[in-house]
Amino acid sequence: MEPADNKRLRKEKVKLGKMRRWRLVVRNLPFSVTIFRKFRILLYRHPVTEEAVKEIFSPYGTIYEVRLPMKDGHAAGFAFVQYINFPDAVKALKNLNAKRVQNRTVAVDWAVPKETYVAAQIEEKCKSENSQVESRVLKKLESSGALGQSFVESSSFKKEDRAQESKHTEGLTEPVKKSSRLSEKVAKNAVDKGISDGRTIFIRQGNVGVAVKFLRISGTCRLTNYGHVKYALVCCYKGTSHSKGTAFVQFFEKTSVDKCFQAAVNGRLTVGSSIVSLCQAIAREDLNKIKLQRAQETAKKPKDVRNLHLLSHSVIEKDSPHAETMSAADKRRRERMELTNQAKLRNLNIFVSTSRLVIHNLPLTLMDSQLKSICYKAVENANARIKECRIMRDLNRVNSDNIGRSLGYAFVEFTEHEHALCCLKALNNNPNIFTDEKRPIVEFSLENKLVLDMKRRRQERAQARQKAALANRIDGAAEEKTKFVPKNVRNSEAAKRAEKRKERQKSIADN
Repeated sequence: MEPADNKRLRKEKVKLGKMRRWRLVVRNLPFSVTIFRKFRILLYRHPVTEEAVKEIFSPYGTIYEVRLPMKDGHAAGFAFVQYINFPDAVKALKNLNAKRVQNRTVAVDWAVPKETYVAAQIEEKCKSENSQVESRVLKKLESSGALGQSFVESSSFKKEDRAQESKHTEGLTEPVKKSSRLSEKVAKNAVDKGISDGRTIFIRQGNVGVAVKFLRISGTCRLTNYGHVKYALVCCYKGTSHSKGTAFVQFFEKTSVDKCFQAAVNGRLTVGSSIVSLCQAIAREDLNKIKLQRAQETAKKPKDVRNLHLLSHSVIEKDSPHAETMSAADKRRRERMELTNQAKLRNLNIFVSTSRLVIHNLPLTLMDSQLKSICYKAVENANARIKECRIMRDLNRVNSDNIGRSLGYAFVEFTEHEHALCCLKALNNNPNIFTDEKRPIVEFSLENKLVLDMKRRRQERAQARQKAALANRIDGAAEEKTKFVPKNVRNSEAAKRAEKRKERQKSIADN
């Protein structure tokens, strides 16, 4: 058996985990508390403590704990308050949020797990940096048009000296001293011939820091093996030297670029175990055209509010292997049903149900319970639930058991769309369900929005009438209880006996 102490600790841990859901975080707290004497004479100031925070929040309920994080030996300016009861936390949030405490307006909100908070902060920071940095880099390289992908401002590299520039033709390359100076030098030129001549490449690698290692100009650098490098710009995050893993490199000769691409195709351009991918840098005008084309291709398509895409799940293509083994009668029936659906869908009030199926080609002897079991077996999910399984019948043609003749189709409604879709895929055109010549034709049912709205309103009115009738019966029963009824006439038999007794007494008195 589990020890009593361990069981108690486990229960307390579970209880504390539940209470964490209504934990409060208090921001913009004062760093010190001012104590006054009478007549507002300053007595002293001392740092804010957990007891001071507890004193502020205790009027609204019982507090389990107060946490006051510290930074460099001083209060960090925020605190966590844990109430025992959820209504107390709600009351404190409503009354203390945006209120002044020691001449400072505090902000009270629900606390979130640390992992969630840190992830949200990092994502927000990256988004803001990307949007700001991209515009700055585009301005720097605006005149040159040296754009291949969206990137941020380049990191620091040693700039080549003019004396060393002449040595480039001899096969020696030196690192750039500062990328900002190089950007200014490139911006002075109206047109960057390296872009138009195809001598500039864009290097992409997902691992952070790979581009810095890849572009380090040394005796072992892989790029210098293919030609003389004119300049290299590494894309980094704003205000840091942290690489994003992308860069621009320009060679003096076009043949060097061809060699790089050939090496990339053969998979020889690697850094450690990571493969570096290359692409041709393009001009600004071409980049804008590509962006516009991608935006048009990925434009938001109109929402399928009528779920018309669900009809494609039941379609059997004419050239598919399933259509080759299908009987001619089934093919003609499917064609007629498709034309009928197209005619119905011209009415904008008709939509495709996500959970209701219609099954055709049913045997005339099939019963509702048998069809229901077939659908359950087709889904093969213990959580599947069927709300409705009804075979449509002709009530004017009934048999000896007072059951109408089957019309050959039925409606089956599931509680979940996933289960309905699974049933459709398992039964549709399956030769092993009924017969090979007469296979089930399963599709999502077409519904009329106006009819469903009328049905819903009719049900609401019926429910309202039932509630009113029930209330009237309750009121009537209460009124009858308030009336005084003698014991001997509280039921019909007693009343009859009382009447007979009165008649006998009256006859005796007359005699």
